[in-house]
Amino acid sequence: MSWRGLLRLPSDYIHNIGLRGKCSRRDNRPFSVTGAAMFGRLFKFFTLCLLAWAVARWFLKPSQRRNVHELVSALAIALLISAGLFCVLYWLGWHTI
Repeated sequence: MSWRGLLRLPSDYIHNIGLRGKCSRRDNRPFSVTGAAMFGRLFKFFTLCLLAWAVARWFLKPSQRRNVHELVSALAIALLISAGLFCVLYWLGWHTI
């Protein structure tokens, strides 16, 4: 297998199974079904965050915790800057990034 076979995009798979150009059905499920699925995803996310916080609190020294806090703060700021940049580019009309 060549390296190109490893870098297949989802659009390649959609084209191969014959779904390109066909309309998909709308998601008309009741809100209670989709709301329950979203609640489950949020619960798993917050459980994972709580577990990561507990591990950092119990196993790291205060100086290490300070370094982790600085790293997470820097990543959060970078994420906000990136989101702002993408919003500005979208607003300026650059929709295909």
